[in-house]
Amino acid sequence: MNTKKKEFNLDKIILEIVREMQPISSEGVWMEIGENLDLESNPSQTEVNQRLKKMEKENILERIRLKSGEEKYMVVEK
Repeated sequence: MNTKKKEFNLDKIILEIVREMQPISSEGVWMEIGENLDLESNPSQTEVNQRLKKMEKENILERIRLKSGEEKYMVVEK
């Protein structure tokens, strides 16, 4: 029996989700992580928000505001 915790790269997972479902809200990213990953402990919404902001500062993602006022994330075109 394998009791080792599964290794995962949260930044890579977030980037894949945003790329596939953009534009997507931070809550949407967090929910997708929870639904799609088989982890012993999923990251908190706060942790996901911090990673999204970090990726925004690194110009990997951009945050856009829709006419409805909602903020969503998209991958920066390079």
